[in-house]
Amino acid sequence: MDGVTVIVCKCRYLKMSGVLDDILLYLCRTSMHYHSVYVCTVYNFKEKEMIGKFVKKLFGIEKLELEKAQANEALSKAQEETKKAQAAEALAKATPKERATARNEPWVAVLDTHVNKENIRNGFFELDWNDHFIVQLKQAGYGYEGDPDEEIVDRWFRDLAGNMIAETGQDPGRTSAGYINVRKLPGGRSEVE
Repeated sequence: MDGVTVIVCKCRYLKMSGVLDDILLYLCRTSMHYHSVYVCTVYNFKEKEMIGKFVKKLFGIEKLELEKAQANEALSKAQEETKKAQAAEALAKATPKERATARNEPWVAVLDTHVNKENIRNGFFELDWNDHFIVQLKQAGYGYEGDPDEEIVDRWFRDLAGNMIAETGQDPGRTSAGYINVRKLPGGRSEVE
């Protein structure tokens, strides 16, 4: 028999195990090729399921399906690991502000401190912050909706500076210590003088 041989089995409520054994013996004796086509007309679901299993086993489809499922599972795991590695790499490359923002955490930092060389009592700090920090300041009473971010940060910074002066036992109401001025910088940053 050649590779396109068709065996037609009409099975009506037969005991399939015996029929399948007979088909298998016949195929083995006639040395049919694995790519031969077998058509079975089956009228009973259980018989159809048994024939399907038999054909899958005969042609090695079961093994191929298992290998495909294992390969798909390995591919899914590899894709998941790749995504995790890419996320970790992106997080490692991010600035502290970007990391805090990604975690929805408030963040503020002094980027630079400048002192006036001619008058040591004057200088300024360059601050940067994220939106979560502004929300935190608003919740703490330093600002309201519609207030510019710089004004909110200025209120907080003035309060912070006043508290530091008071901790040293000095009067924070004295103006001889200079003044605080907030100046906008490009990139959403500000200077506090």
